[in-house]
Parts: sequence; structure tokens; C-alpha cells
Amino acid sequence: CLIKKGAKRRIFRWICQVFLAKKWGILIKKESESLIFTGLKIPRDYYNLAEVSHMGLFSRKPKELVYDAKECQNKKTQMRQMFNEAVEEGDGYEILHATQTSSKFEHGFIFDTNTTTFYHYILGWRQSGDKIVLVQIDRDLTQHSEAFFVDMEAVTGVHYNPKYSQASLIYRKGYSSYGEILDIGDTGSKTMYGIANTVQKEEREAFLDYLEGLRSRLEQAGHKQEKWKRE
Repeated sequence: CLIKKGAKRRIFRWICQVFLAKKWGILIKKESESLIFTGLKIPRDYYNLAEVSHMGLFSRKPKELVYDAKECQNKKTQMRQMFNEAVEEGDGYEILHATQTSSKFEHGFIFDTNTTTFYHYILGWRQSGDKIVLVQIDRDLTQHSEAFFVDMEAVTGVHYNPKYSQASLIYRKGYSSYGEILDIGDTGSKTMYGIANTVQKEEREAFLDYLEGLRSRLEQAGHKQEKWKRE
């Protein structure tokens, strides 16, 4: 009788763990792997989000961002140094931090898993000649790739989603990829996925000013643009 009761308790505990986890979702930080980008291995961060419910684990009103202003400035100084190492005449560019993500969805026996991979960049732009360049960096700001220059002749569209602070450069049809989708938002001291303490409102507004100008030039060249909204 005692054995049966113990077994029942274990079964009940297992059921609770499975279905409560299924109900609310699980956010798990995974160990860093490496990717090859312009010949350099850069650590990447990726997370698994098991989500099978729309009950709103993340639906609460976001709290005010908490960050270390001194550390934020240090990060910007480090990124400027890294950018200048990778890009010739780097001081001629304005810069900010940007992130790209890719997702992989997998069906599971108990719950489904969505793995999101984060790629960190220093994004530089220059009004003269309409140049945009990306330098991939690791989260600890110790490594960087060679510079990747966006093919501006292939860009036919510009879009911005203010809800997610997401800027998009859309390439012409038939190009090798759809475009560049870049998260240019802020991160606080306790961020779970990005480079901590990268608050960059002034840099973001300057980049959006540049994108608005680029958008106007594309319209004048005959490329129809989506509705522009900054806030």
C-alpha cells in the first residue's frame, strides 16, 4: 500500500511538472556555440522558448529600463574602437549596436520548442555615398569580424517597426536574400539575450533620420515604399 501511494505521488508530481511547464512555457538559456562569419568564429547566444499557450507570460506592461550609464558609455567606446579596426576611415561613420535573429521551430512529444539565435553587430552608416556596413561582434566585445558592406544598389525598400525598434532594408526581387532585419533597441543591465547596457536613443534617432532620407531617395527612383512610422 505504501509503495502504491509513493508511486502515485511520483506520477502526480510528473504530471504537474509536464503540464504546468506546458501551460506557462520555459525559457532556457543554452550554451554558446560558434558560427562562421567572414572567416571568423564569433560566439552566438541562443535560447529555447517552449510555448504552447497564449496565456501571456510576457504580456505584462514592460518596466522602466534599468541600466548603468557609465557601463553604457564604456560599451560604446569599445564598439567604436572595434569598428575602426574593421572599417577603413571608420571615424567617418556613425555607429550603433544592432541585433539580428533567426528562429527554428521544432515539434516535441510534450511541448514544442522555438530556438532563437542572436547575432550581434556594430552597424555603421555614412551619408556620403549612402554606405551601410555591419561588423559582427561577440557578446563580450572581445572579437569582431571583417566588415560586411550592404549592397546599396540592391536596396529597394526601407521599413521601421517602432513597436520592436526594428529597421529593415529590403532587397530587390531575385536578390540572394530578402534583406536585413535589424533590432536597434535598447538593453538594460539584466538583459537575457543582448549585450547589456546598450541604451542608444540618440544614435537610433540619427539612424532613423538617415533611413528617412534614404527612403525618400528610393521613392524618387520609382520604388514604392511602405507607410513610414517612427513612434
